[in-house]
Amino acid sequence: MTKFNYTGNELEIFKFAKNWKNYYKKLISKHITKGNVIEVGAGIGEMTKLLESLSVDSEWMCIEPDLANASVIRQLVKSGQLGVNVRVFQDYAENFNGEGLSYK
Repeated sequence: MTKFNYTGNELEIFKFAKNWKNYYKKLISKHITKGNVIEVGAGIGEMTKLLESLSVDSEWMCIEPDLANASVIRQLVKSGQLGVNVRVFQDYAENFNGEGLSYK
């Protein structure tokens, strides 16, 4: 775990970027069809919520160094807003060794 603290405020604002998110989902949807997904810099899980459904029966690993942001994602999973296939690695991507993902 890191002691990194995210200082931006755009993640909360990004929740309301509906048109941009729909545009982005359309662009990336053909690239997320099967297999596990590793999302680096997952923030508060907004992109995870948007894209998770594209990779059915896959695991989704959210890599997020900020403890508060990682906690938000964990709460989304706990509340059912994200699937149980979503996991969180609270650290830097360079420290991720694949633990927690089964490879498909």
